[in-house]
Amino acid sequence: MPDLPAKVDIAVIAARYARVSIAYHNLQSCKSTDAALPSILLLKARQTCSGVTGSNGGHLRPETYNRPSALAVSHGGQAAAEVAKFKADHLPAVSEVIEDEGIDCDFVATRIIPVRGICSHIVPAGKPSPQLSNSYIIRQGALEYDYLIPSTDGGIVVESSRPKCLGDRESWYDNAEHDKLIESAKTYFGRYRGGSQRDEKLGNTRTPKVFEATRED
Repeated sequence: MPDLPAKVDIAVIAARYARVSIAYHNLQSCKSTDAALPSILLLKARQTCSGVTGSNGGHLRPETYNRPSALAVSHGGQAAAEVAKFKADHLPAVSEVIEDEGIDCDFVATRIIPVRGICSHIVPAGKPSPQLSNSYIIRQGALEYDYLIPSTDGGIVVESSRPKCLGDRESWYDNAEHDKLIESAKTYFGRYRGGSQRDEKLGNTRTPKVFEATRED
């Protein structure tokens, strides 16, 4: 058993990224205000940040789209913007700590590249269809697959079109023009419209509503 102190001001159990950061900034705050330094104990089975934090190879990426978007709905735009900025500020903060503390590590800062995607909300014409109870993946090939997500209106949201737009790199890679349609992919979702000529003559199909989303990789 390690020789542990009987009493400390701050005990950090499971020294992951966020918890180590709290301890570090607590010390920095005390130093900047000439306050007494607290005694801090880090408890970790192995090395600091070696568990869940280290299992992804030390990859840190600020997620500035999905979570802030949800916060904009629940808490307003200002709160969402503050959270997005807080997340983005982690990258320069990590770089500064590594430089200031002389930490020996393989730190590489890379640019976050916007990647456009496309999906189609397909609504059945006429009699509503029963809502699917599960989401599905249809594999067309080793690297070709469609995601089918059930919608509450009986329709489905289909996301993919990879075979159509993969070769049209300029339309989706490093491109944040999410208000424009990916022209090479707009006909891809026709396969889900009902298919047969008989159905089309009877008017049992409806042109899909096409939406686009921008994400970061």
